[in-house]
Amino acid sequence: MQQVIDEYTKVELRGLRSVPLRLSREEIAAVLERTSQLHWSYDGRYYFLGNNCAAETWKLLHDSVSRLAGQGIGSITPTGLLRRLGNAGIADTSVLDDPARALRLGYRFESQGAYYDALYAGAKASLSLPPRTVAQWMDLSPEQRRPWIERADLRTSAALLILEQAAQRRALAQVREALKRRYLASDREDDAPDVVRRLLQESVYLGQPSRLLDGRGYGVPQPDERAALEARSATLRGELQATRAELEQGARQWMGAAQRDRLDGITANTELLGSRLRALHAEQGGLRLP
Repeated sequence: MQQVIDEYTKVELRGLRSVPLRLSREEIAAVLERTSQLHWSYDGRYYFLGNNCAAETWKLLHDSVSRLAGQGIGSITPTGLLRRLGNAGIADTSVLDDPARALRLGYRFESQGAYYDALYAGAKASLSLPPRTVAQWMDLSPEQRRPWIERADLRTSAALLILEQAAQRRALAQVREALKRRYLASDREDDAPDVVRRLLQESVYLGQPSRLLDGRGYGVPQPDERAALEARSATLRGELQATRAELEQGARQWMGAAQRDRLDGITANTELLGSRLRALHAEQGGLRLP
């Protein structure tokens, strides 16, 4: 969950809301049971319009909570589904009425966009930066940003370091997306490097655990199947960790030259800002930092 929150709020700069449903204990148990059944032998495919997250969420509720089956409140958009569930008295949207309380209690997760805007506004005023927005600043090459970094004072250096880290997350997300499009599409799998193909083969069990059993299974695993599953899962976990480590080590060779240069440039900027912060801090009478 934290990974999803970070990707939305820090990389995609989109906010998230977490809304509880008014369900009985029996209905909660039914939703959990249906969820485990779907996950065990999941064979769905994601389509932006026909079978997206809102559609699958509604189908899950429709199939597990009998009183919802006859209510036509499905939607192809998350906001539409939330609105209809709220109008039907099922989603408790009152938790969002007080934004500060919702943020404090974990019902709302703010986009970091406003925070980055504020940091950039301060840096822009301090250094007279040419780009009008933080997005335009991040669109510059790391080399174009570096002369301004070298002139920043202590406060501005701290702001620019956070923005450089944000630029790094965005660049890494773009690299992952490019690699996924290049190597992970089903019709191009044979063209992928061996380590990518192995990762695809090993990680299929994460989305469809029934494949861990020779017969693929049905419904949910039975008691006599669990011992075999535990042993197979432990082996698979070790294989996945080794494959992911190998993939990370070899990822640079699959990047384009421009992608490598951009990431290397951001790393250099981050290290420069770290050094400047330590030096400026010491100059102003602070403790010398390692």
